[in-house]
Amino acid sequence: MAYITVRPPVIPHRVALATEDPVLYMELAALLKEGGLPAVSVRPGDEVPRTVGVVITSPDEAGAIEHPHVVVVRTDTDRRALVAAIVDDLDPDHGPDRILVGIDPGPRPGYAVVSGRGCLARGSLDSPESAGGLVVGLRGEFPGRPIVYRVGTGDPVARNRVINGLLAVGATVELSREEGTTPRGRRRPRDAEAAMRIAQHPGR
Repeated sequence: MAYITVRPPVIPHRVALATEDPVLYMELAALLKEGGLPAVSVRPGDEVPRTVGVVITSPDEAGAIEHPHVVVVRTDTDRRALVAAIVDDLDPDHGPDRILVGIDPGPRPGYAVVSGRGCLARGSLDSPESAGGLVVGLRGEFPGRPIVYRVGTGDPVARNRVINGLLAVGATVELSREEGTTPRGRRRPRDAEAAMRIAQHPGR
C-alpha cells in the first residue's frame, strides 16, 4: 500500500532584507528587530525562501528581486509607515479595508496604526506637529486605502497642535473621548497603548 505524506502549506511569515548597502542594512535590521519582525538576509538576485512574505530593498536593487511583495525603501520613506506596510503585507488575508490611526496627545504623542486584523505599528511621535509627517508616510505606503485619524480629547493644547498638523496635509480627523483609554504604566509605552484604544473608539 502506498502512503502519501501530506505536508502543511508553508505560510510566509518572514521579512527578507535584500540589500548590499551596509548602512541601509543596519538601519532596517534594527527597525525589524525593534518591531519584533522575524527577518532573513538574501542577496539581491538570489532565490527568496518560501518562508518570506515581504522583501525590503533599495530602489537600485529592486529590479533584481523576483517576489510578489517587494517594498522599496527610499531615503525619504517614513520608517513608521514602513513598519505598518510590512506587517500588513505579511497578513495573507490583508485587503482594502480602511486603516485607523489613534493618536494620544502629549509632548510626544503616542500613535497606533490599526487595521481590521489588528495593530500594524505603534510608537511615539517626536512632537505634536510631526503627526503630519505620519500622514504623508502612510498615504505613500497605502495608496487608495481610506485612513482615518482619531485624536484623543486629552491635553487640549497638544491635541489642537496635532489636529492642526493633520488638517494641514488633508487628513480625515475624528475626535475620540479618552475616558477608559489610558492604561497605567510608564509614559511612552502607555501612550502607544492608549493610542491603540483611541483608534478603536468611534470618534466624531
